[in-house]
Amino acid sequence: GLEDAEKGTVEIHVTSDRMDACEGRVAWRLTDTEGKEVAKDSRNVRIPARKNTRVERVDLREHLDRIGSRNLLLWLSLEIDGEVTATNFVTFARPKHLELVDPSITTKVRKSGRDAYEVTLSARRPALWVWLEVEDADIRCSDSFFHLAELLDADVALLPPEFPVVGVVGLGQNDGLGGHFGHNFV
Repeated sequence: GLEDAEKGTVEIHVTSDRMDACEGRVAWRLTDTEGKEVAKDSRNVRIPARKNTRVERVDLREHLDRIGSRNLLLWLSLEIDGEVTATNFVTFARPKHLELVDPSITTKVRKSGRDAYEVTLSARRPALWVWLEVEDADIRCSDSFFHLAELLDADVALLPPEFPVVGVVGLGQNDGLGGHFGHNFV
């Protein structure tokens, strides 16, 4: 999304690198920094092949005036054929000015193969710019840097030979669970 702090708007764009046009559903959800939902909406969109298209302009001025730019987070998602294929996150304040709270991240680790593991991360409140570190091990992650929206889990596949305790590192918050599957948000 492209925010305009002066106007209090966000333009939502979908960029497709697919060879054929398709249909999808764009959703946005505005929360405060504690994860309380302030507003939301969604709409069906036609996504042209190999183009960037503005699909919506959202006016959030009343919420910005009431709650403040340091306390609002806008979560975007694109769903195609019932599957979320892209996510993004927008703020009206610089990250260092956001009034973030402890997200209370928890992790569950399970073996998913001979030398592979899957970590599920959960947060009670929004967690921005999250990444995984494993003490004394070099790991490859299926998603290396992401945001956790509250009450939504993120599954990250780890492909190390072995590893000790998994720690979550970040600024207490994060972006979107990202993923470039033929589409992304601008």
